Amino acid sequence: LNQNCITAIQGLAPLARLNTLWLARNEIAFICDALDSNLALTDLSLAATAVGNFKDIPNLSRLRLLSTLALSDAHYGESPVCSLCNYQTYILFHLQQLNVLDSYIVSDEARHMAEATYMKKKMYYNMRIKTLKRNTSNVIRKVMEARQAKISQINLNLNVLLRQKKDVERELHETAATAQSSAAAQEEQRQLREKHTVLERGIEAKTRDISHTDALAAEVREGVCETSQASICRLMVELETGGN
Repeated sequence: LNQNCITAIQGLAPLARLNTLWLARNEIAFICDALDSNLALTDLSLAATAVGNFKDIPNLSRLRLLSTLALSDAHYGESPVCSLCNYQTYILFHLQQLNVLDSYIVSDEARHMAEATYMKKKMYYNMRIKTLKRNTSNVIRKVMEARQAKISQINLNLNVLLRQKKDVERELHETAATAQSSAAAQEEQRQLREKHTVLERGIEAKTRDISHTDALAAEVREGVCETSQASICRLMVELETGGN
């Protein structure tokens, strides 16, 4: 089936005994699960196709009898995936059943080297992810500490205002009886009510400050978590794609 303008691998599920499949120089870009039913496959050529990333390679690990794989061929050329960093390492680590890759015999040394290299990369990325999570926790802790310090200061001022308001309300109650018969008492009542209004506004402002501080801390925390998760996902993708 080489050079047949094929754009997708399909219709092969009934061929359970198929052991050789050559699809070189076709417009195939994805493998997906198209070969999952062809468990007898031992020789597969996808040289000079449009396969351009490592995403589909692990799908071939389900073909336990696959011993020969060609993504590059001296006659047809190579697929874009062959030019990616760590190409051979990634292929040999995920497809440890291979004996021949791109017309070259896979030695035990190459296989062991690929496994060792990939495990080192995995350890490196895991270390970076752990560091990122630790740094994220530290940042969130500092944000919450700053929030608590700010709210504590606001609460101190709020408590003062609440006490003053209570004192004014007591004075208003005490002078209410004499306010009808004395002009001075009426003036005192007016001044107390004005003070009470100012205190209420101050209390409302401090309450808003607390709500604003809580909302700001929550927003910063959410932003830090989202950024951290995005970075972790990017690192996982880098690991899964061999750093490409």
